[in-house]
Amino acid sequence: DLPTHPRLTLLPYQSSYAEYVAFQRSRNWEFGLAPLSLAPSNLYNIDNKFREYAAHGIPGVYSDAEPYRSVHDGVTGLLAGGTRSWRDAMVRYVTDPELRSRVRVDARADAERRCALEAVAPSWQSFFETAPAIETSPQIDRAWRSSEMSVTRPARAIRRSRLLWSYGWSEVEKDGLIP
Repeated sequence: DLPTHPRLTLLPYQSSYAEYVAFQRSRNWEFGLAPLSLAPSNLYNIDNKFREYAAHGIPGVYSDAEPYRSVHDGVTGLLAGGTRSWRDAMVRYVTDPELRSRVRVDARADAERRCALEAVAPSWQSFFETAPAIETSPQIDRAWRSSEMSVTRPARAIRRSRLLWSYGWSEVEKDGLIP
């Protein structure tokens, strides 16, 4: 019965990321919630919701769980565990516009420092330069060799990392910070 509950608004599906970003920005949220159950499978999630909220300037309340260990409580977001702490966190944001404002700025700066292309590209490049060769089928090997014109493996890795950098940078230039 939840979809028909009178206090629930179902938001339309966005078919592209660009539409989703525009939609998020149009909402002008005061703060966002990122609850996460303590199921073992959630230990393997990452902090995408933090990155997304930070990029959009949305202060967030996050589950006090492993994926959100990078959130500094009261600085880059608020952490909540039980029902009462979720309520208290929401009340803090509702009653303290200065806190919301500070978290907006600090979360964005933290996300840019840790997650921006300039911050992660060296790790990607290092990974691609040291990644072992992947065993593939003969058909894939032939296609790869024909497209690469028999360039050495380290040179291919560098070329791949440059392509990733180029793609990522063009996205940043087009849309700004990407979570």
